Amino acid sequence: MNIHEYQAKTMLSNFGVSIPRGGLAYSPEQAAYRARDIGGKLWAVKAQVHTGGRGKAGGVKICENEDEVLAAADAMFGKRLITDQTGPDGKMIYRVYVEGCVEIEREFYLAFVLDRAAERVTVVSSAAGGMEIEEIAADQPDSIVRTFIEPAVGMRDFQAREIAFNLGIPAPQISKAVEAILGSYRAFRNFDASMVEINPLALTRDGDIVALEAGPSHHLTRVLRAQPGDPVILFNGKGLNWNCQIDHIDKRRVTLSVGHATDPRNESPLAIHLGLCLSKGDRFDWAIQKSTELGVSTITPLVSERVDVKLPADRVAKRLAHWQQIVVGACEQCG
Repeated sequence: MNIHEYQAKTMLSNFGVSIPRGGLAYSPEQAAYRARDIGGKLWAVKAQVHTGGRGKAGGVKICENEDEVLAAADAMFGKRLITDQTGPDGKMIYRVYVEGCVEIEREFYLAFVLDRAAERVTVVSSAAGGMEIEEIAADQPDSIVRTFIEPAVGMRDFQAREIAFNLGIPAPQISKAVEAILGSYRAFRNFDASMVEINPLALTRDGDIVALEAGPSHHLTRVLRAQPGDPVILFNGKGLNWNCQIDHIDKRRVTLSVGHATDPRNESPLAIHLGLCLSKGDRFDWAIQKSTELGVSTITPLVSERVDVKLPADRVAKRLAHWQQIVVGACEQCG
C-alpha cells in the first residue's frame, strides 16, 4: 500500500522525527487558510498523488504570499499530473499539502529498504540529497553508503551515529540526526513497511534536523505570539473546554497549567442526519469534510445504483476509521 506525503509525515512525527509545519487542503480557499495558520513568509504547495517527480511536472509550487498559495492550489485541483512514473494518463489531483518552507543549509538522502534476498533491512544514505536516488547513483555513486541491520537486534544507536558521521553532519547536530534516523527506523519497523524514504533529510540554518509538526505549540508562539502567563482554552474533542495558563515556552514545547473544565454548549441544536452516496476518488472525503464543517451531526454512507463504487467487507473498518479521522480534522479546524 502506498501512502501520501502528508500521511507519511504524520507517521514520522509520531516517532520523534521533526517535520516542518504543514496541513492538508481540499480546496484553494482551505490552502490559503493553511498558509495563514502556518505563518511565515514562504510556503510550498504540493500535489498529493502517488508518483515521484512532482516538482518537475509542476506538482510543487513555492509561494511568497497567500494569494500565490490560492492561485497555485487552484491551478492544481482537478488537473492531471503527468510524470515519468504516471504515464500519459497522469493522476488526478484532489488534495494538496501546504507546508512552511525552512532555510536549508545542507540536504541528505536517507532510506530504509527491506532486502528480501538477504532477509535484512538496508539503510541507504547519501550526502547528496535533494535529487532522485537514480540520479545520485548515476552522478555520485561513491556518496551512497549502505548499512545493514540485523533483524534479531534491530537498529542500534552506534549505527545511527555512524550514518550521521558518514553524512558529514556537524558534531553539535549529531544527536538530533541520530534521533531522526532511529525514529525513521522505528516507523519502518512498527508499520511493517517495505520502504521508508526521506529525501531530503535537511540540516537547517538554525542547526535543526528535519524531515522535509511543531503543531499547536508553533501556532501559540509564532502565530498568536502568546507569552507565559497568557490564558489558553484547550478542547478535548468530547465537548469540553479547559481553562489553562501558559507556564513556560521553549523552542519545541509550550507547558500549560490546566485548570477547570467548562461545557461551552456551542453545538448546533439541529440534529442533521445526512445520507451520503459513495463516490469515486477523494470526492467522498471532501464531502464528509465540508458536511462536518457546515454542522452535519451524523453521516451515513450509502450505495447508489448510478455509481459503481465497491467497498469490500474486509476494507469497511479501515475506511470508516479514515472517514472518522477526516471528521475529527474538520471539527478541529472549526472549533
